[in-house]
Amino acid sequence: MNSDSMIEAGIHSGDVLIVDRSIKAVNGKVIVAILNGELLVRRLQTHIKGVTLVAENKKYGNIQVDEFSNYAAWGVVVYSIHTV
Repeated sequence: MNSDSMIEAGIHSGDVLIVDRSIKAVNGKVIVAILNGELLVRRLQTHIKGVTLVAENKKYGNIQVDEFSNYAAWGVVVYSIHTV
């Protein structure tokens, strides 16, 4: 992890994330997403209007994925290993 965007979920900059690509990315899961070629770690929020990638840090805004975005849920974060 190279960002503090998920600090309120207990994921800190410098942490090592274990990601399971076999788990389905569903509403409420913390995922690694690819959005327009960029890897992001965010909480997945699905709704009638589509998908929102939610940051767990008030310094970052949520990302509404529009229909023209190049988006894929790459995997679900299952563990975060804190580094010293």
